[in-house]
Amino acid sequence: MLIAAFNEAADIEATLRNKLAQNYPADRLELLVISDESDDGTDDIVRKVAASSAVPVRLFRQVPRQGKTAGLNTLVPEATGDILLFSDANSQWDPDATRYLVSNFADPDVGYVTGKMVYVNDAGNLVGDGCSAYMKYENWLREQETRTGSVIGVDGGIDAMRKALYRPLNPDQLPDFVQPLKVVEQGYHVVYEPRALLKEPALSDSNSEFSMRVRVSLRALWALKDMAALMNPLRHGFFALQLISHKLLRYLAFIPLATFTLATLLLMPRGGIYPLAFLGLVALYGLAWIGSKNENAGRNFGPLYSVPYYFLLLNVASLKAVLAFLRGRSGWSGSLGEGEVIMKILHLIDSGGLYGAEKMLLELVREQIKSGLSPLILSAGEHQFTEKPLEAEAKRLGLPLLKWRMNPGFNIRESRKYSNGLALIATTLSIPTGSSLMSSLGVIRLQSGKSQ
Repeated sequence: MLIAAFNEAADIEATLRNKLAQNYPADRLELLVISDESDDGTDDIVRKVAASSAVPVRLFRQVPRQGKTAGLNTLVPEATGDILLFSDANSQWDPDATRYLVSNFADPDVGYVTGKMVYVNDAGNLVGDGCSAYMKYENWLREQETRTGSVIGVDGGIDAMRKALYRPLNPDQLPDFVQPLKVVEQGYHVVYEPRALLKEPALSDSNSEFSMRVRVSLRALWALKDMAALMNPLRHGFFALQLISHKLLRYLAFIPLATFTLATLLLMPRGGIYPLAFLGLVALYGLAWIGSKNENAGRNFGPLYSVPYYFLLLNVASLKAVLAFLRGRSGWSGSLGEGEVIMKILHLIDSGGLYGAEKMLLELVREQIKSGLSPLILSAGEHQFTEKPLEAEAKRLGLPLLKWRMNPGFNIRESRKYSNGLALIATTLSIPTGSSLMSSLGVIRLQSGKSQ
């Protein structure tokens, strides 16, 4: 059982004990946890649980932070079993979930199994109600897809697959989506097991839900691009149509919605059924608007408002994701955090690896572009490994490039005119090996008109 965790001190012990309490033979189970450079005590909690566990619990540490996908790539070769189970660091499984998941592999054609995620909404808020209704529909759809061949997309919080079918993914790829597609690509089925239950709290506010949906949709669009060959009906038959219908068209559903809205407005004066369509449209948007107001006020009037509200929230999130996809954003927030990159560059410099540091800077620039930001490159010095490649990259990508000659009084406000994201200050790297680089290299976050 594989678990990737980043600063999960609040939940990791409960999660591990939940997995250790599974109704499954202890001698056939092991837990592998990878800490993605956690600094809140997560590692110590895992060690404490491991010390008193009859089931092997092994801790790995990923430095620098690289995200869940990279962590799973590290854990899989360390697993000794034939079946891999995937759990989130805060997932609570039903006691029989493991047994139900694994039972599906008695069929040699099954390569991947996903359980049933049920969103619980104790607070009774609109987003939670809409999210729960959405998952009920998703779970019903997965039942039908299992009957026809393979499920399109899984949740990731309660999954299992044959270890032999696992394929390492790029850190920015969405494992919950791409890995099952890789299994189908190898000729095996992805199936749904409704008896394997996972309960998760629904996100309680629209901002959190909206951000999550944009991020997931955006990464799924990139995954569809990577796995576009599976959408060829001539090679993959009905599965290709499923993938197009369930995923691609769903993320593009805002297009017919907008088209229907415009057509209804234009055709309403002609009479007939068009005024009825207009009234239906007004009802949809009106109920969603009332739902939004109720959400902001902390009131809930049930599915009548939550379903239209959540439906439009999903479509607006898809629109934003598609626009970001067209701009080249990835939606990935794994590694390449400012602190991690700085420390890695420091290490490379102290080791004399000037060219490695230069490549790291260029990689950071490209990741910022991919994330939809506009990096501002501040260059200083004449070092052959630093200024020329960075200037060339800035020119190629159309980025603003300012010269900075080690002026400690550099006015950061000037950079706000050019950047909405990360400003890279790449100065000369021709310094003695082992000396401090803190005065020569820095990263400044520039967002919302503020410098931090």
